[in-house]
Amino acid sequence: MDLGLADKVALVTGGSGGIGRAIVRLLAAEGAHVIIHYHTGRDRAEALRRELPRESLVLGADLTQEDEVRQLFADAVRWRGRLDLLIANAGASPHEGIAIKDLTTEQWDFEFRVNARSVFYCVREFLPIVERQRSGRIVIISSTAAKFGEAYNAAYAAAKSALHAFMLSLKNEIVKLAPYAAVNIVGPGWTLTGMMEGIEPSLVKRSFQTRAIAWEVPRPEDIAPIVVFLGSETCARFISGQAIFVDGGMEGRVIHSPEELAPLDEFFAKHLA
Repeated sequence: MDLGLADKVALVTGGSGGIGRAIVRLLAAEGAHVIIHYHTGRDRAEALRRELPRESLVLGADLTQEDEVRQLFADAVRWRGRLDLLIANAGASPHEGIAIKDLTTEQWDFEFRVNARSVFYCVREFLPIVERQRSGRIVIISSTAAKFGEAYNAAYAAAKSALHAFMLSLKNEIVKLAPYAAVNIVGPGWTLTGMMEGIEPSLVKRSFQTRAIAWEVPRPEDIAPIVVFLGSETCARFISGQAIFVDGGMEGRVIHSPEELAPLDEFFAKHLA
């Protein structure tokens, strides 16, 4: 299927690692020119750029700083004269759980700064471009934490949840700037990326007892096609204001007994040892 992305220009924030890297590769495979944003991993971003089949660009910025975000988008548009797609993928989650009773104001503010305010800054810079071009699409990467919450990770869950309300407002504003402009959310659950390093497998396995499809942990390559599909006006022209969770049918109740998830032990031994 032709997704209509040939020669489109896409900016992927946090594009050099994990889910971002898979999105960049798939966009390039579909013929898009990709701007790979990074914050600290320039070498990794440059290595990714060199392997892509299409001309691409690497740009760095701290997305929590307004002036750096403003410069990022100015440089992005200057590169090829337009910007068709924003994938707001960059974010962070702490490895150590923090109980709400112990959560500091600084920790709370950090989560909202890197996971919500950064997205707002990027969207705010992108909207005048959408208005000028009369076209544009946005895909925001959220988390299952936004739907179910997450004990000992409340600030992260709250910040990701805020993106959903933001998206629902944004979908009604963006069409005033361009008639078919759209915004959607993709919410991955546990995904086999560097963020899982150091995670206790038993914690993941307990979570997977609430999933219908629970025999392995999804990889970034399982997330990227959903993101790229939503970034295609050809395929997703009338899809806006939607949140698609790539979580194996996760529910707020236990579906599987520990014994039924024995295949996960084999998976963990192979991939997380």
